[in-house]
Amino acid sequence: MRRCIVYLAKGEVEEYFKQITSELALNFSERNLSERVPAHITLKYPFETEDVNLIENKIADVLKNKSKVLFKVGGFERFENSKETIFLSVNH
Repeated sequence: MRRCIVYLAKGEVEEYFKQITSELALNFSERNLSERVPAHITLKYPFETEDVNLIENKIADVLKNKSKVLFKVGGFERFENSKETIFLSVNH
């Protein structure tokens, strides 16, 4: 089964995502991305696994000893291998 690991962004980041995707959709006559994809930070690109419990347990183990980190979102970047995808930079 194909999975990915993301952090679902809430609050100011989520509102900014909705605002900017709405503007882009209007300006370029495209569907609004925020209506199809939630505001998120990709932590692990899509991968194949049949054992979701194993992945969930590994994530829980990693998070046990970690504390929250504040971050800022701003600026645009694009993936080296994709001319069609841009994303907001995450800085800490």
